[in-house]
Amino acid sequence: MKHLVLFSVSVAALLSHACVHPSPGPGSRFAETLEQPDTADVVVYAVAPKLLNAPDVIRATQREYPVFLRERGIRGTTTVSIFIDEEGRVRNQRVEESSGFREFDRAALRVVRVARFSPAENRGQAVALWISLPISFMPDSVRVYERNHL
Repeated sequence: MKHLVLFSVSVAALLSHACVHPSPGPGSRFAETLEQPDTADVVVYAVAPKLLNAPDVIRATQREYPVFLRERGIRGTTTVSIFIDEEGRVRNQRVEESSGFREFDRAALRVVRVARFSPAENRGQAVALWISLPISFMPDSVRVYERNHL
């Protein structure tokens, strides 16, 4: 069954915008399943999920940044597809688009485990859905964010 992602969140910029995107297949090389979601092909919602703990996600991104890549100034972005249940918890995660570095991809899967969301809603009812979450590893921007916001 194919799922469609109807929402995207950018951690690096802490901005949200709507999109439609197919979810990765079950054979994804870096798939890490926490629980198999039972959802329809398309999820309609009126209220989008919101990232509730952006500072925690930013700290996790810095903590999980592979040391040898950070020391060499190597940056990367991995887009992770995550399944958010009706309570806003991450229940499934897969690498949707690789950074080109397996270390970044694995680190991104660890980062999304700390993300907490408000649930998406349709007609006053919480709904589960897939979203795309780009996780960017950029040492300079993380330090600037922390110095100014944390």
